[in-house]
Amino acid sequence: MFTLESLGFALHPVKTRDRSRILKISTGFKLIDEFPFDIFLEEIEDQIHVWDEGLTYPNLFALNPDLLNATRLQEIANVVGLYGVTFLDCGVFEIYGPKNKAANVVCDYLAAMVNLDRWVVEYLALATSKNNLVESAKFMFKRWRPSSVIESKPKIAGLGGTELEFDFSVDDDFVDVISPTPNSSAHFIRKATSFRLANTDTTGRALAVVDDSKSSEQANLEIALISRNFNAIALSRLSQNASASREH
Repeated sequence: MFTLESLGFALHPVKTRDRSRILKISTGFKLIDEFPFDIFLEEIEDQIHVWDEGLTYPNLFALNPDLLNATRLQEIANVVGLYGVTFLDCGVFEIYGPKNKAANVVCDYLAAMVNLDRWVVEYLALATSKNNLVESAKFMFKRWRPSSVIESKPKIAGLGGTELEFDFSVDDDFVDVISPTPNSSAHFIRKATSFRLANTDTTGRALAVVDDSKSSEQANLEIALISRNFNAIALSRLSQNASASREH
């Protein structure tokens, strides 16, 4: 069962003057790897309300005031609106949904914030956020395999007494999220080979999640090369698996 608890995020009660029950959700997602997203949750009768108290707006302004000019505001509304999130005139991002689908509502809100981050990165011509790619992949695994144990930055022995660190693990899978480039694939194949040769007595495996958000053709090429000897999956395929699981 996919529930709010299965997402694995910390939930902290927020003190309120009227003693209403509001929770703050702590995640690893950040705006351009710098500003953590502030996310709050409350129940209103049979609805769940997820919003940011207007705290994302000043971070956008701090990055570049031009992000918030009249024409950009509509672009922002469109970017988050793809996932059902509304960008209000007062600068608040919010979404409502059925209380019995709270986990899915939170998923949609986070997807909107990741899409907002991508838009900001492209507008400011910055490098793609590795942090949010990793957090997105972890999040998708939580949705796809909610009973799995996920650990961030696991370390395991490599060949010749070296120590290997992966982005995260899902049960016995040791996962790296990589860009669709020859250098990234070569680095992963070298790490996966060291992992395999040094851990012949383990059932674990190295798994590459390849970001195909910008070029599916290049990503498919790198996946084909990695899959000759190891395991690889496109980020979009992982997302499809996660989305399919939300209905069960």
